[in-house]
Amino acid sequence: MARPANNIPSFRRHSNGTLCTKIGSETLYWGNDEADAQQAYDSFLLAWLSNGRQIPEQYLNRGLTIAGVLETWWDRHVIGKNRYVKNRIGPDGSEVTAPTTERGVFRNVINDFSKLFGHRSVEALSSTMVLEWRDLLAEKGLVRTGVNARIRRLKTILRWCNSRELLPIGAFERIRDLESLPIGSGEAEDEQAIVAIEAETFETTVQHLTLRVRTTVESMMRLQRSRGMRPGEVCAMRLCEIDRTGAVWLYRPRDHKLAHKGIDRVIALGEPEKRLLEPFLEGLEPGEFVFKTRTGLGYSVNAYRHAIHASCKRAGIECWSPNRIRKLGLTEAAQRGGIRLAQQLAGHQDLRTTETSYVVTGHDLAIADAQRRQA
Repeated sequence: MARPANNIPSFRRHSNGTLCTKIGSETLYWGNDEADAQQAYDSFLLAWLSNGRQIPEQYLNRGLTIAGVLETWWDRHVIGKNRYVKNRIGPDGSEVTAPTTERGVFRNVINDFSKLFGHRSVEALSSTMVLEWRDLLAEKGLVRTGVNARIRRLKTILRWCNSRELLPIGAFERIRDLESLPIGSGEAEDEQAIVAIEAETFETTVQHLTLRVRTTVESMMRLQRSRGMRPGEVCAMRLCEIDRTGAVWLYRPRDHKLAHKGIDRVIALGEPEKRLLEPFLEGLEPGEFVFKTRTGLGYSVNAYRHAIHASCKRAGIECWSPNRIRKLGLTEAAQRGGIRLAQQLAGHQDLRTTETSYVVTGHDLAIADAQRRQA
């Protein structure tokens, strides 16, 4: 005789640590405390059985807990509408759909806040909880801009929940009005700006690349420096994205930082860049990556960074990231052609981004100009 199916709703722990019950498309959250959660689940189970094995109305569209409200946003807004994903080019050159970094950050915000207050009733949600969480983030060593960014994302989630009447009246307005941590507040460390790598350190690193990767990685490093490119733009370069019909080649990366905003990225490649690229273009199919690993796949940013770090260790110098090559290239571009040239090479929409993020100021250019005139 076949064993009857167990149709009793499960009592389990969610990936964020909160105990919950999932029935169809509804997920009910009971909190983190096992004894309290078990009691809440038992009460629900009795009401569910009394209601003909249907979810009682008082449980529908109710998070019951803060974690439940946050997870409602995740289930309906992110998963239900497939948000925060984009089409990327995989290592083998095929197009894949992958979650964005932003999706992972939102997931971390929900998990972190739920671990502290997820078991509390949504009626208890207050700005004091957010301030307590903000202090904890700072105590863990998160820099000021990182703390502010997480609070902004929490506000984004709660704004959506408030518009669906999932929050008590007035709760979101009080949280919304919380100010960001200002520079020099002392409540969290201010982030140290990533500065351009020194030209001497750059050359030392190139000289200590291993023979098996030196030809490829050195060309990538020099190309990135020459055009002030992002590490991902160098790694993702494919033959079909390079227009070679004119005297100046034009590289239009399909997958770049601002692609989701509909902004084109065009990188002009002159004779020095052509000489770096030409040895890698022979026999390539249009969809193939220009720079490949020994396995034939395209370089990931992590693999590129690892090669640089390995070289630094062999040279006995402090490890540095390939983002600093971009800053070196843009600083050099500003010195030879002005801040507007650096802005165009960087692909920045706002000139202030080039000035503030890449340590290229009018003061630096004035000194460089004076030095040239003395020569």
